[in-house]
Amino acid sequence: MRLPRFPIVDSTVVLLSEGYAWLPDLFRKATGPVVHTRLIGRPTTGLHGPDAVRFFYDEDHIVRNPALPEPVLSTLFGHGAVHTLDGDMFRVRKELFVSQLMRPEAVRGMVEQIGAAWDEAIPAWA
Repeated sequence: MRLPRFPIVDSTVVLLSEGYAWLPDLFRKATGPVVHTRLIGRPTTGLHGPDAVRFFYDEDHIVRNPALPEPVLSTLFGHGAVHTLDGDMFRVRKELFVSQLMRPEAVRGMVEQIGAAWDEAIPAWA
């Protein structure tokens, strides 16, 4: 079995400077649905497409809990965020959000609440 080769180049600086746009840019340069790089010095694999979604949500392949580094947990997502949950805890939290997005009236209500929150927040930005 041949192990995948990871480039020495680390994409952390590019991610920090370009944000999440760096990954689609990386895919545009790739020849397939998988790209390899490094983030914070660790080998990282990026996937896209329907097969990647099925792979990512198959709990036999992915464990979320240890995947995010501490600085990301403490600043961006937070401890206990859905990004860190596995098993039943993940499925329950996911169902909570998905069930809301499957009902048009719930989506409309969410849009109205978010719009009102933005309208309330914007004057304070000046």
